[in-house]
Amino acid sequence: MKAKQATLYTLTFILALFIGVLTSCSNNDEVAEITVTRDYQTDSKVLAKFVDINKTVGEYYLNVNKTSFKDLLSDKDWQDLQSVNSLNKQRFEKEIAELNMRLQAAANNPKTSQIVYSTYNETWIRNLTQDRIVQVENTLKSSLTRARGSNLATLSIFPGSKSQCYFSSGKKIISRIQLNIFNGSYFFFDILCKTDAKKAPNPNMNEKLITLSGISMLPYNYFTWTAYSNDANINWQFEGQGYEPKNGGPIATATFESHN
Repeated sequence: MKAKQATLYTLTFILALFIGVLTSCSNNDEVAEITVTRDYQTDSKVLAKFVDINKTVGEYYLNVNKTSFKDLLSDKDWQDLQSVNSLNKQRFEKEIAELNMRLQAAANNPKTSQIVYSTYNETWIRNLTQDRIVQVENTLKSSLTRARGSNLATLSIFPGSKSQCYFSSGKKIISRIQLNIFNGSYFFFDILCKTDAKKAPNPNMNEKLITLSGISMLPYNYFTWTAYSNDANINWQFEGQGYEPKNGGPIATATFESHN
């Protein structure tokens, strides 16, 4: 009788232990699932506000110790930062590293003249050459009230393909770039500008390759393009090449306007 009771107790203990192991595994799986399926897009938008530019080497980096007043961060931004999922943070930093590798390749390209960096509170243009063919400058919308003229052309930039537009105008024009980012945490594309362009291909055209990148952005970015030429009327040609993000639609749409 005692032997049967001992056997019964042993089987009961083993069964309880087995159920406990299953429950533990189930809970662990549940925790892992919750961790992995947190909303990355929400977290990436929070983290984007804490990205700075290392202008010495031309790279983006995550700076969770921002203290400058110009950073325009609120108490809620800091609270949201504390709630960012660690896996999402790792993914975000990995994507920044990926973008920095692309930027390094662009800087090493002898055809690249300028690289545009955009963060939550700053747009910085890195000049790589000293040529005076075409100069691109970041421009505040408030300074363009009287300068903006008529629309000249529109250039839609898609990932993995090239697009072009042609028009004639003065030495100075304005571009309004609208970004369309639905996934991913950064954008990266090229705009090749040619002056003295003709309808037929001309290998002797003046060229300037601009790489545009960003972690966060305003609804519109404005740039002023100035051609250094003896001609009053410039034949402008723009060619867009998109890379990231690959969201199925245009990465950006550039609208060119005359400058009064």
